[in-house]
Amino acid sequence: MYQSTLLFVDDEPNLLDICDKFFSLKKYRVLKARSGKEGLKIANLEKPDLLILDLRMPELDGMNMLEKLRNANNETKVVILSGYGTLDEVDRGIDLGVSDFVAKPVDLNYLEEVIRRALKH
Repeated sequence: MYQSTLLFVDDEPNLLDICDKFFSLKKYRVLKARSGKEGLKIANLEKPDLLILDLRMPELDGMNMLEKLRNANNETKVVILSGYGTLDEVDRGIDLGVSDFVAKPVDLNYLEEVIRRALKH
């Protein structure tokens, strides 16, 4: 039995694999997408409990993907995971309902705490 469904959207395959293994062991259902476009499709089909989203990706970046989700009235909870991030992006993320921002390289135990917190609210 799964706790919750998480969708990781990141263009780094190694990070996706590491998160998949770690969070699957913690009894989460893990979905993965390697681009914003793919993530948008999966998010609309699967309705995950939480989206863990990279900002910088080819095709469709994280903020634009999030805007498209919100425009479609998708209220999925979101955590931004990025090695980059400006104050403007943080402000824009807050306006779009982002629960938290986590810097890369990521500490998986810390990310798990952030995910638990986001899922509770």
